[in-house]
Amino acid sequence: MSRATVDNDFYDALGSRWTDDPSHAIALLVAEAPAKLAYVRRAIGAVPRRIIDIGCGAGLLAVPLAADGHQVRAVDRSRPSLDVGRAAAERAGVPVSFDHQDALDLREPDGTFDAALLLDIIEHVEDPARLIAEAVRVVRPGGTVVFHTFTRNPVSYLVAVLGPRLITRDCPRHLHCYRNFVRPRELRRQCTDAGAVVTALEGFRPELSGALLRTAASRRVDPGFGFRCGGPVLAGYIGTATKAPSPGR
Repeated sequence: MSRATVDNDFYDALGSRWTDDPSHAIALLVAEAPAKLAYVRRAIGAVPRRIIDIGCGAGLLAVPLAADGHQVRAVDRSRPSLDVGRAAAERAGVPVSFDHQDALDLREPDGTFDAALLLDIIEHVEDPARLIAEAVRVVRPGGTVVFHTFTRNPVSYLVAVLGPRLITRDCPRHLHCYRNFVRPRELRRQCTDAGAVVTALEGFRPELSGALLRTAASRRVDPGFGFRCGGPVLAGYIGTATKAPSPGR
């Protein structure tokens, strides 16, 4: 019996549903975006940076970061999602360099960027260590990698595997696979092996509110439903890693 693999193909068929369909599980990712964006802004600061958003999807973070004045390279394997992102950047009037690339084999020179984003992608690949190594490779010494993923425990199974199926009407069967989740200690080791040190890590969770109850009752993501950073790692977590400086510096 073959083991289940994450469904990464459904992104190709989303089109406008990326942002316009609260009944699809992708609306949960949209609801997460403001909290992730706030974290990234804190992690990289206000000074314009060269950023690569790896697994950018429809540019939910790439576009506002470009609007902040950062130079953003946004890469993804889903060409249709990149098209949605380009359209969003055009509407916003901001420059984002969208490009079709394999996250495990980036076509970027070593040390090109000040920061790399690995948000909602680590749990979607079979080789997270290779993904992390690529992100570390393309940032400069002293540069930052910002990551978000899920730890491997029963709470994560309930929240990230069963949860989307229960609170949205349209959810890919294998949106997430439990075996792809990465415990924090494993991620720390993978970063160390790649030449970076995890410098911050905290929980990432849905806000307990009336909007969450309305979402669960209607199986449509309520406009007020959101997420927050902080606290212990129960399921999702977010953090930063810093690439080691060059020898002699």
